[in-house]
Amino acid sequence: MHQQAPQHCGWAGPEFIQRILQTDEQSIRDQYARMTEEVYKIADGTSGAHIAGISAVALADAMAESWIFNPDPAAAEALEDLPTGFKYSLEIAPAAWARALQMAESIIREQLAAGSGDVNEHATQFIVDWILSNKSQFGDKAIGTCLGTVSEDGRKAYIFPSLLNQALTKAGYSPRKTLKYLADQGIITTKPKANGGKEYSITKWFDNRTCRFTEFDIGRFAKKVDALNEDEAAEAIKEPPKQDNDGWQQIGFDTHTPFEDGGEDLPF
Repeated sequence: MHQQAPQHCGWAGPEFIQRILQTDEQSIRDQYARMTEEVYKIADGTSGAHIAGISAVALADAMAESWIFNPDPAAAEALEDLPTGFKYSLEIAPAAWARALQMAESIIREQLAAGSGDVNEHATQFIVDWILSNKSQFGDKAIGTCLGTVSEDGRKAYIFPSLLNQALTKAGYSPRKTLKYLADQGIITTKPKANGGKEYSITKWFDNRTCRFTEFDIGRFAKKVDALNEDEAAEAIKEPPKQDNDGWQQIGFDTHTPFEDGGEDLPF
């Protein structure tokens, strides 16, 4: 939402931000907590990872309607009489609050209908696709920008942390949240820190020097195909079709048959 706001900021955008700056911050937190509680009840155990975001959008919608699109004339007049620098408490019109909850319910319903998965799962799949689609950029003979390297058995991808963070950010994912999820799932290797935290990278010898990498378990998601197996699969395709239980054999249109040899004409 914050990424799209600057691109679609007309007259209502500056007015909305100005009203936020004039509002007591704690009162916004209180209304957000109230909205989150309401949305949680609507979700009824679903969309757990998205409740915070849905609640924020719903509250912003209620605030925009109360302030800009359907303001209370009495409240607007009272605001003009406030001294400079005064912070007033956030009050949401009941009708705006009800419509915001209806919008939140619609979002949750559409998410369930679309089968929207967890954002962390989408981020993980993005990394897998990103590695496989850029495999020419891994290794000491990388073409273009080197993204890292891959283990000999192809099961581990070693990615330069800064480039992985850049790819995740560009795709709209949070590197911090994604790396924490990957670490909790055992998809990336971690090292304990002295202060009790976790370090999401390891050191490995590469290109005649010690480098820091994020070790990603790509083998969990994509099995490396051996070239010999590919040849065997190709030969299997070329094998003649086998007969079924009744002795019939299915052939292709381009398969030569004995009837095409041009033998003697039949006597009838």
